[in-house]
Formats: sequence, structure tokens, C-alpha cells
Amino acid sequence: MRTVILICGPPGAGKTTLAHQLAEMQGLTVYDRDDAGWTSDRHFRAALANLGRSPVAKAVVIRAGATRAARVRACALVGATDVKVLTVPADECRRRVAERGPRAKTSMAAQVAAIDRWWATYQPDNGQPLTLGKTYPAGDPRLKSGRRRQIRDDVGKLQIPDCMAPNCKYPGQPIDYTPQRKGQAWNPLSFELDEIVPRHLGGDPEDPTNVRPRHAGCNRAAGAKITNAIRRGRGKSRRPATASRW
Repeated sequence: MRTVILICGPPGAGKTTLAHQLAEMQGLTVYDRDDAGWTSDRHFRAALANLGRSPVAKAVVIRAGATRAARVRACALVGATDVKVLTVPADECRRRVAERGPRAKTSMAAQVAAIDRWWATYQPDNGQPLTLGKTYPAGDPRLKSGRRRQIRDDVGKLQIPDCMAPNCKYPGQPIDYTPQRKGQAWNPLSFELDEIVPRHLGGDPEDPTNVRPRHAGCNRAAGAKITNAIRRGRGKSRRPATASRW
């Protein structure tokens, strides 16, 4: 049985202690970015991605996960089957950090700053469950999953004329369901399938109740908007992306 437990919380919350306790009891491998074996964030994230693709994974993963969006992304990356968020009060976290002193590559000041930053950005789930256990092959599931293609074909057969985008770029113009052939010019009015709850927010692209027909042009514009928001949130280039590359 696949078991991947995601533990989130600020520094000093006891994530590492809990992770090793669970690992010992259940025979899990601990994935902690603070371990010396990881050479970079890229190296660590690649290992987490491989973990998410493994059908027999048994691990416990430590991440900060202050915001709900961060926890959603972490769940999707590792294919978490359980999530534990340790909301230990900031004062108690500072006390624990002061007792244990500096950690590898992390000074006392940096740990205290991380505690304050975590609590300043923390978002509770408020009873909204995270999507657990769903993992995808390498690449976008829309390119890899036969299930997604079947859902697209089923929606296409309905020939719904209206674009269900919240802000349609082509009001009054019906969706064109004519099959697009290789070499043809891209048609912004052609049929495309879109999620109601986007995948980056935890939506399942293979759930038939979470899809709707759109103009291809509306879908491309929305994809670029999401991409730009993510890029800005990560502090990357502010140059707009033209579209998501499905």
C-alpha cells in the first residue's frame, strides 16, 4: 500500500521529530531538505517528483506549507496520502529554536525569521480537504492520460455552442467543433476543454464533473494569466507569458 505523509509547519514545530517517529513505526523514508545529502532545491524537488510517480512509495516528506496553495502543490508533487500541519504557537517555536541552536546551513536569526514569516502567511484549510493520493506520470496529464482524452471526446459530442469561460473573449460566437487537422492555422474559436477548478489549485483534470467547453482562445488567455501569476509569486521574470503550453 502506498504511503506518503506530508508534514508542514514552521521551524521549531517538531516536524523532524514527528517525521522520524512515523518513519520508525511505519518503515518510511524521510525526505527533509535540511539533510546534507541534497545538493540543491532542484535536486530535492526532482526526488519528490520521482516519489510522486512511484506506485509503491513509502515516505514522509517535510515542507513548510504555510499557505493552502503551497500545501496543494506539495500534495500534488509527492502524491500525499496524508497531511499533518503542526500549528505550534510562534513563541513556543522560538523557544525550541533557541534551545537547539543553529542548524546545518541555517542560523538562529534565519530560523526565527522563518517562524515569523510562516505565521504571517499561514492559511488554515477551514475544513476544505486537500486532494490526496492523486499522482500523474511525467509531464502534463492532459498529454498522457487516456482518461482525459475520453472525457474530451464525450464533451465534444455534446456540441455545446456556448463558451463557458467566465470572461469569454468572443461573446456571441459559438464554439467551432470542426476537427483541427495537422497543418491548419490555429482557430481561436475551436473547441477546448477546461477545468472549473484549475489543476494548480487542486482540481482534478480527469474528473468529468470538473470540466467545461471553452473557445481555444479563451483557454489560452486564461492559461497565460495563471502562468503569469505563478511566475510573479515565485519572484521570477515579470515578462508576461503568452500562454500555458498544454
